[in-house]
Amino acid sequence: MPRPERIRGTVVHLLDPEKTTKFLKNKLNNDTVKSQPMVVVTGDKGIATVCGEGVGWFVDDKGLLPIDYYVGEYGSGYLDVTPEELMPLISNETIDLADFIRSFGDRLENNFYSWVYYTQGYDQSMSVAPDTIDA
Repeated sequence: MPRPERIRGTVVHLLDPEKTTKFLKNKLNNDTVKSQPMVVVTGDKGIATVCGEGVGWFVDDKGLLPIDYYVGEYGSGYLDVTPEELMPLISNETIDLADFIRSFGDRLENNFYSWVYYTQGYDQSMSVAPDTIDA
């Protein structure tokens, strides 16, 4: 539940959980992986992936950014992908960052506001692939 004082209106795109899970299973050759909820934001450094705690990653110097996943019952990990690999995984579904990033203490609030300020002035309406395209 977001804190009522959070800035609202930063609407971003979610990664499609089915497409992303299928992509991860194929790339990792592992049927036990499942994508974690993530959103994609854009700002002056380009696109970034962000998890539910508000931790996020920009494209690194190798041209990659991570997708987080669960593996098995208790494990987790990430797979670095190119922006070109990421684009077909972006859903048409959107969410307000105030609702996506968990609200629990100052650290998560600081993470939330960092992304809100990062996205200000940048169009968050990603050019996404139609839902009929398989990843």
